Amino acid sequence: MKYLMLNKDDITEICGVIDKKDVLKEIAQKDLDNCLVNGHKFLFRNKYILIEDEESLNESKGVFDDIMIGEGIRGIYYANRSGEFFVKSGKKVTYLNKKVDKKRNCILVSIKGKKVVAKNMIAKLFIPEYKDGD
Repeated sequence: MKYLMLNKDDITEICGVIDKKDVLKEIAQKDLDNCLVNGHKFLFRNKYILIEDEESLNESKGVFDDIMIGEGIRGIYYANRSGEFFVKSGKKVTYLNKKVDKKRNCILVSIKGKKVVAKNMIAKLFIPEYKDGD
C-alpha cells in the first residue's frame, strides 16, 4: 500500500508518495489509522495529510481496467470502469451500441444476443459487494 503525502496548507499539492512500511517505521499503526481518518487533525511529520493512493489501492485489490464478460460469435466481450462495452476479435475492437429504454429509464447493451442493463453489469463487475437486485 502506498500513500500520497498532501501539503497541509494546500491539499491539491502532492508532496510525495510513501510506502506503508516506511510510514510504520515512524508511527504506530493506530496513529496511521488516525491520520487516514482525521488527516486534518493528525498530521504525518507535522506537515502532511496522508491519503491512500488510488492506483496502489486498485493494484492491491486486483482491480483491472478491462474485465472479460464472456465469449460469443463476434469475439470476447469486455467492459471497463468507464462504462464502455466492447468486443475484441483478434486485433479488432468494436464498441457496442447502447440503447435507452425509456420505459425502464435505463441504458441497455446487447451482450451475446441478450439485452442487459448497463449500470447493473458494471456494478456486478466492479463492485465486489454488489448482489443481483441491488
